[in-house]
Amino acid sequence: MALFDELKDELTSLSAEEGLRRLAERLPPGSIKFSSAFGEEDQVITHIIATNHLPITIFTLDTGRLFQETYELI
Repeated sequence: MALFDELKDELTSLSAEEGLRRLAERLPPGSIKFSSAFGEEDQVITHIIATNHLPITIFTLDTGRLFQETYELI
């Protein structure tokens, strides 16, 4: 079974927090990236990553069209 299928089966029943922790345990450090557009859902996931000190890189794409408040947050 491919790693993707294994992870899909393993993570399906877990909460977002447990799922992110499990991914961080199973995959090599630095291999997980999370793209945030600063929406509500993204803020929840960012909070989970930060409070659990997970080795997940968070990034955003600067399209040059972000709100000023977004730039201030970054």
